[in-house]
Amino acid sequence: MDAMTAIAENDVDSPCWRDDSFIGLLHEARRWDERAYLKLETAFFALCETRKTDGRTRKKIDRIAARVFSYAMLTFSCHFDPNDGYSIQNLAEDDIYLWRERIQLVFEGFFAGKLPNHDTLRPQNPSALGSTGDSAHRQ
Repeated sequence: MDAMTAIAENDVDSPCWRDDSFIGLLHEARRWDERAYLKLETAFFALCETRKTDGRTRKKIDRIAARVFSYAMLTFSCHFDPNDGYSIQNLAEDDIYLWRERIQLVFEGFFAGKLPNHDTLRPQNPSALGSTGDSAHRQ
């Protein structure tokens, strides 16, 4: 599967949308699926350089990235709001803080065109193990 498809699976407006995507599971099942998130993150890492040089792709990726980031942050907020009925069912509070920080680092880096080094992210992404990344992927 190509990186753009992996990202589009998380966009409800895309014909590629999947209920078992990271966003689909987070929304419908109220479940954090680490494998689905890491698949999405890996796709953003793969498309970061393309985004810099291809304006058409950039617009499409940025729209989806903004929606994914916004929705993920909204779910964290809702989870901690005692007046909201939403909660992420399968993460301990400490893990929620860890993933929230990771998403912020990855997405801010993506939009800045300077992703963090895989080695600095916790938990580690198994698909990135052994990869030190190039200078474009370092903070």
